[in-house]
Amino acid sequence: MLKDKVWPNDGAIVVAVNLSNEESDHDKLNIKLIKETENISHQIVKNPHIHLVSAYPVAPINIAIELPDFDPNVYNQALRAQHLVAMKKLRQKFTIDEKYTHVVEGSAEKKIPEICDELHAGIVVLGILGRTGISAVFLGNTAEQIIDKLKCDLLAIKPDGFVCPINPANN
Repeated sequence: MLKDKVWPNDGAIVVAVNLSNEESDHDKLNIKLIKETENISHQIVKNPHIHLVSAYPVAPINIAIELPDFDPNVYNQALRAQHLVAMKKLRQKFTIDEKYTHVVEGSAEKKIPEICDELHAGIVVLGILGRTGISAVFLGNTAEQIIDKLKCDLLAIKPDGFVCPINPANN
């Protein structure tokens, strides 16, 4: 999706990565996103700086109420540490400097556009898994949820082996 905007001076290239351990598909997709971004980045700007961004959710407050021994601060710190370790591993694989990595607390739908604004991003690259059914209802599609909040271009990339979940013959 291209926005009707001029590329910002020193516009950053942002890659939104998912560092949660919940779905192994994310690891392969993260690598594909960075490789594809590296391949196109020199065509976009002279000296590209690729920023990796990951957001992680905070502990739901209702868990703390229902489980008296649950400490949301400990949970949030552990989740942040997990994401920082995963980010370090990913950035080192591509020799991306730590100053170009961002691990933030909050929903991806809110935090990705905020970071893109802060970095004066010209484009954000993110992966889409093409969820359908009940997972699409509850988990949604990050690209759909952030597109109107972004002031920059958006490149959505599907994982290798992606099969469209919609059969045009049935429509």
